[in-house]
Amino acid sequence: MAPVDSTLSARLASLFDKSTGKTQAALARYCGVSTSAVNQWTKSGKIFDSNLRKVAEFFGVSQRWLQTGEGEKTAQVLSYGVGDKIPDGFVAIPEYRLEFSAGSGSEPTWELIHDSEDCWYRESFFQKRHLLPSQCKRAKVCGNSMEPELQNGDTILFESFTETRPGCVHISDGGIYVLTIDGEYRIKYLSKIKNGLLVSSENSAYRPEEYVGDECDRLKILGRVLEVNRSL
Repeated sequence: MAPVDSTLSARLASLFDKSTGKTQAALARYCGVSTSAVNQWTKSGKIFDSNLRKVAEFFGVSQRWLQTGEGEKTAQVLSYGVGDKIPDGFVAIPEYRLEFSAGSGSEPTWELIHDSEDCWYRESFFQKRHLLPSQCKRAKVCGNSMEPELQNGDTILFESFTETRPGCVHISDGGIYVLTIDGEYRIKYLSKIKNGLLVSSENSAYRPEEYVGDECDRLKILGRVLEVNRSL
């Protein structure tokens, strides 16, 4: 006998719970469709992608799990439409780009991208990591040096550091960090070596770089990567 959650229709049916208000009528209102349409989804297991996203948001589950049964059931991050209300227990994290001012020795600054869509993360995601959502930002990956771990165009979530000098930042060996080297934006693995840091890539075409002693002054460590989001 197949497991009860082996089909989309079975997974959807298992999510309804009158005691929490998760009813077919409530889902229909949230998605802007009729109750009969929701009933048909439950019977047929066929839902258009635009509605599937809404259904996953309504129940707070992963769209991938709902559609395929694979991966984690509970969503840690949700996408949303402009003007949608943030669900209880979630916070919105906006996307930024790194801007550089003219002039030698100028400090780069993170500029909010106003025409991008925020992502919703569960508050528990930050609580488990002892972080405040206000400490975190999202940014795009540029280039192929971290492929296949990080791909060009991926969006990362990272903890943004207020102090960026290498000697003032705690480095977890092998962690992925957002940094600049001589003012150039990078996302790289960092490891500690004697009197310095090793900067390395996932892509073997890029050779590791060692920075020792005063050479470390060329680096500014802007943050630590927490998660990556990718659109297929």
